Amino acid sequence: PPLAFFRAGGGGPATSGSISDSDMNEATLRAFKALDSPLAPQNRGTALFLSGLDDESRQRFRDGLFACTKDTLRAAAEKYLVGREASVAIVGNAAAVPVANGQDGWTVLGADGKPFEA
Repeated sequence: PPLAFFRAGGGGPATSGSISDSDMNEATLRAFKALDSPLAPQNRGTALFLSGLDDESRQRFRDGLFACTKDTLRAAAEKYLVGREASVAIVGNAAAVPVANGQDGWTVLGADGKPFEA
């Protein structure tokens, strides 16, 4: 989505009728494709370490994802996105950032987490 969507607060999903059945099906398929992609046995430990989810927790997450409906997605958007000030982070080369530190309310940080001054 364009940055304007995020600056507007991302309330689009909270609007009734804004999520089609096709959108939900595609999102569900994409989420499960990523979640259920095969792992080589040597990578199972790495996945557990990086995600912090054991098999039981991962299954609970899958069950919750499978139970997600347009109404629950709308309710989550209403609760967490509508009326909240949006934040945007751009990760990349500081020279390619389109604004200077402090310009238009942006904070540009270096790799050390300190404000970047060109």
